[in-house]
Amino acid sequence: MHSPIPQEVIIRTPYYEAFNYPSRDNVVVIKLFDHPNATDAVPGRYPPPTQTDSRAKSDGSVDYYAEADEDGLNRWKRILGQIVAKHVVKPAVEGRGHRWTYGIEQGVLLDFPAGYKLFVHRKGDRHIPRKDYYLMGSQFARTFRSPQEFLFHLKWLMEGRPLKADNTRDCTCCYCDSAATQGDISRRYHLGLPPERPEKKAEQGEKGKKEGQKRQSRRSLPPLVIQAKDYTQLNSNTRSPASG
Repeated sequence: MHSPIPQEVIIRTPYYEAFNYPSRDNVVVIKLFDHPNATDAVPGRYPPPTQTDSRAKSDGSVDYYAEADEDGLNRWKRILGQIVAKHVVKPAVEGRGHRWTYGIEQGVLLDFPAGYKLFVHRKGDRHIPRKDYYLMGSQFARTFRSPQEFLFHLKWLMEGRPLKADNTRDCTCCYCDSAATQGDISRRYHLGLPPERPEKKAEQGEKGKKEGQKRQSRRSLPPLVIQAKDYTQLNSNTRSPASG
């Protein structure tokens, strides 16, 4: 019988806990609790059956949603773990007067909030379709298009869905607070630029194509086309620390 892997609880709140595996490269695991204030998921937020038909069309293309593959899930959880460790867990630990001695780059989110699910949208040639991932479930946002876009909404959930004095959501994500775009948020917190929506890319692609044709007719030069495109779960039972 294998001995349990030694672990250290870094912080525990009513809504989440973070623990560390010193023997596993100081991996910091962030686990959300099944608490009603740690999620805002509601039924009916997943793709309807009409959007999950994976059969190819007559032209050989596909356009459907499916539950995300393991690679996509692990990538989202790893990125979320890293940025949540930096922007949520580390400040919370230091706010309690403790020193942070863990590696941000080793963070991993164990799972999404209750009722949330990651989907992949496959579109285009059935053999090599374009793949875009979307996190769904929230009653306040139809989709989150990247881990960075979900960061501050997740922070709000991890803090128990606090409200402002006027009884509105005290959430600074781009869907709950229109004061800043995701691009503004990403630049301010050095999160990287958000992915463009597929329909916007299509519009820009068509516009670029027309402008390129004009330039080519004027200068007999081919247009330059730049296309933008846009790990592991650790399951274990944690020992019970004293609540902080």
